Amino acid sequence: MQVALLGRWSGWVGYPKDSVNWSREEKLVKLPCYEMLYDGGEQCWNGPSRSVKVKMIFGVENRLVSAEEPPRCTYKMKLETPAACHHDPSKLMEMHTEL
Repeated sequence: MQVALLGRWSGWVGYPKDSVNWSREEKLVKLPCYEMLYDGGEQCWNGPSRSVKVKMIFGVENRLVSAEEPPRCTYKMKLETPAACHHDPSKLMEMHTEL
């Protein structure tokens, strides 16, 4: 079985720059979901380095519900997880290494 590195943890995507100053309550209202970015993956043959964005949505268990490759070597995934309802980045930071 051949394995390809899709990317390394790069950070959270889609946050407005001023969101670091928001209260927890503001984040609950203004940030409906989290999206993680992994980039700098293995180079595709005759193409870009691989990368993946993982959108986290609420679910009762951790479950990858979709994976696609819209442009070449750039992947999008949706992950259902109970952690998505908490809107607590410290809990989500623990999860990124498990993917």
